[in-house]
Amino acid sequence: MLPPATSHSPLPLTKVPAWTRALARHGWLVPVVLVLALWLFTLPFEFAFDDENDIIFADAVHHLIPADWAVATRRPLVTLSFALNWAWTGAEPWSYRLVNIAIHAANAALLWSVIREALKRQGSEKSPLGRSAIALACAAIWAAHPLHTSAVTYAVHRYESLAAGFMLATLSAWQRSSTSARPTKWYALAVLAACAAIVSKEVAIVTPVLIATYEFAFSPPGDARSKRRRYAWAAGLAAAAFGLAAVVYSRGPGSASQGTQTGISRLDYLNSEWEVIVYYLRLAVAPLRLSVDYFDWPVAPRFAPQIPFALVVIALVATTAWAFFKAPRAGWAGLVFFAVLAPTSTLIPLAHELVAERRMYLPLAGLVALAVVAAARALARLGGGPRTTFALAAAVTLALGALTVKRNVDFTTAESLFRHDVSVRPGNSRLHRNLAARLLLAGNKAEAFSHYERSLALEPLADVHSNMGAIAAELGWDALARSHLSLAIAQHPRDIAARVNEVTFLLSIGQDAAALASAERATAAMPTSGDLSERLAWVLATARDPAVVDGRRALGEAQHAIALDAGKKPGISRAVTLAAALAAAGNTQDALGLASMVLAQARGGQAVAWVEMLTPQVAAYAAGERWVDSGRRHRERADTDARGWGARAR
Repeated sequence: MLPPATSHSPLPLTKVPAWTRALARHGWLVPVVLVLALWLFTLPFEFAFDDENDIIFADAVHHLIPADWAVATRRPLVTLSFALNWAWTGAEPWSYRLVNIAIHAANAALLWSVIREALKRQGSEKSPLGRSAIALACAAIWAAHPLHTSAVTYAVHRYESLAAGFMLATLSAWQRSSTSARPTKWYALAVLAACAAIVSKEVAIVTPVLIATYEFAFSPPGDARSKRRRYAWAAGLAAAAFGLAAVVYSRGPGSASQGTQTGISRLDYLNSEWEVIVYYLRLAVAPLRLSVDYFDWPVAPRFAPQIPFALVVIALVATTAWAFFKAPRAGWAGLVFFAVLAPTSTLIPLAHELVAERRMYLPLAGLVALAVVAAARALARLGGGPRTTFALAAAVTLALGALTVKRNVDFTTAESLFRHDVSVRPGNSRLHRNLAARLLLAGNKAEAFSHYERSLALEPLADVHSNMGAIAAELGWDALARSHLSLAIAQHPRDIAARVNEVTFLLSIGQDAAALASAERATAAMPTSGDLSERLAWVLATARDPAVVDGRRALGEAQHAIALDAGKKPGISRAVTLAAALAAAGNTQDALGLASMVLAQARGGQAVAWVEMLTPQVAAYAAGERWVDSGRRHRERADTDARGWGARAR
């Protein structure tokens, strides 16, 4: 049993000011308001990084029926929430962030309740005001911590916050079952919440462990029959959670996240995680130089360099284990940290993610609780009371809140996020590539090229050569374009993007016959690629050299490209190419109708690059002429704009 937090007699709640009594009863409102103050201004910020792949371009979440969201992942509850968001606002990011903020606010309130209830157990804190001061301090500090930006502001990582919310709800329901006259409903609610956590994220597999250890550490007094009933329900909760996990996690979708295909052995992963855990502890205390991507974190194939970190972690684990049996309540808070991190920081390799700040979302609560309780006891020994705890917690919360606001501002646009994170982790090749892609969309081609160069120096990849070749072609650096595109194809002959870029480059410099030959070689090698068939159709329809033009064949290739999309709605690029093929085949009226329709949709979707490209094409078809590609226009930039426009328009 933990000793009381104060050595003096607690002040009766009736003797303190009314506002203090209200704070003791309704303290959960403070972290909720704090969350709203720190995050609501982020609602209009852009999507970034994985948000686009998992939301904007994820067809499974773009409709509720058929329920593809239920089978596309091991986390169907979260993908259902994304599907509901999509049905509400489409690709507008504000609704996704609003839900994330609401989840984080609810989690902060739940944490306040869980800690306050835990402190009631057998005199852990006899003063209601003292309990509330500690619970409020914990919830406020945790809620304001900038580490949570990776799970709240970064929209797609709702997985982490929602799973944590259901884990906290499981604990809260379990606590209430011990004081309720009708505990069965609370036991049932705990089981349902644990199952909801399981289908939100795999880390929730530790929920039954948290319940079992909580029961050991905080078990209220009672007769043998009552205890047997509680243990029976705990066993039932574990059976339900593990059984559901066995069904859901055995499915194919989601296995790629386990990363064994990267060549990282389980032992190498574990060796690397010693330092990672120490790094997490550092971020908990000094959350500076945060990043959404730690792709550059080195794998540690040898244990020897990791010994100092391993000794720190092993010492902390041993201390936690000792405390769990000697002072179970304090030990349980430390156990929360290690148990929730265990699925991602032990022997399960995760693809290219040795480190992820979002993994600290719930583990941070255990660390904060330990720190606040220790500080409250130290203040009590010095003669301080709950008000001193409030004051110190307020100062820490304000400091963390300022850092959170500063970090949230980085998320304003994808470009601003990558600029900041590249400055923090300049050796991260993936961050350089992502920044380059954003700069390219913004028309800053020369700077984009320089970041691709930096990425290539850090990690030689064929797709980087391909992108550099495309940019060089746009800028008129023909020798560089040839060099990079040749290297890309030599390194990866089946790289579709490199092949498309080579065709685009040759067409842009007026080498129409060479462009046709390149497109024919590519489609012969990869006949099932719709992108390559489309590019072949574009050459046949829009070449400047009449000897290359073949409208009938262009029409066949354009239709074949659409057919290869397996019944999906044709993208804007496919429609534009089909219009060009129709005009080359002599059917300018149909070409005009199709191109005019796509132009109107592009204007409505604010796809500026496509509007610029389609306007002169529509004029050509209206004049009864085919469109002739004048070169030096990089189609891939417009393609990217179109993907974003298409998502918003659906």
